[in-house]
Amino acid sequence: MSSKKMKYINFGKRLKAFIDEEGLNNSSLADIIKVDKSQVGRWIEGENLPSGEPIKKLAKSFPYLDITWLFTGVGQMYKSKEVENLRNEINATLSDLNPLDLNMALRMLRGLKKA
Repeated sequence: MSSKKMKYINFGKRLKAFIDEEGLNNSSLADIIKVDKSQVGRWIEGENLPSGEPIKKLAKSFPYLDITWLFTGVGQMYKSKEVENLRNEINATLSDLNPLDLNMALRMLRGLKKA
C-alpha cells in the first residue's frame, strides 16, 4: 500500500474517532461544515482528504480540534488550552447557579455522559 493511501486511511481513522468523541455522525458533521455526507464518508474510508474550504469550516466549527493531529497524528485530538478554557467557563457558569439549577445541570450532564 502506498504511503499516500496510508495517509488517507490514517486521516479517516482520526476523523472517525473525532466524530465519535463528539457524538456526531457523518450527516451531522457534513451539515456543520456544509459538505455532502458522502464526502465525509469518503474521507473516513480513506479515499481522499479534505482541502480548502472544508478544512477552514472544520477548524472554525471546532476550534478545540487540533487540525495538525487530524492530518498527521502528531499531538492530541484536542488542543489542551481550548479544553481547559471550556472547563473553566463551565465551572464559572456552574458556580453562579442556585442549588436547584445546579442540581438540574448535574442531571443534564449525567444524561450527556450516558448518551
